[in-house]
Amino acid sequence: MSKLICLFLLALLVLSSVLSVSANDVFHTDHSCDSVKCKRGYKCHEGKCKYICGTVLCEEGAICARDTVGLRFCKGSK
Repeated sequence: MSKLICLFLLALLVLSSVLSVSANDVFHTDHSCDSVKCKRGYKCHEGKCKYICGTVLCEEGAICARDTVGLRFCKGSK
C-alpha cells in the first residue's frame, strides 16, 4: 500500500512539473500578447501584458497604490 502511495506522489510530482513548464510558456508578461494569454491579474494592452490596478493598467515593475481618496494608480512605472 505504501508503494502505491509513493508511486502516486511521484506521478503527481512529475505531472505538476510538466504543467508548470507549459504554463510558463503560455502565460507571461514581458512579450507581445497578440496571440498569447496574459497571466491572471494582467491584461493585453497595446501588444503588452499589463498589470490591472483598479481601472488603470500598470507597466511591468510598477506598484499599484491608492491615493487619499482611495483611487488606485501606478507608482514607479517605467
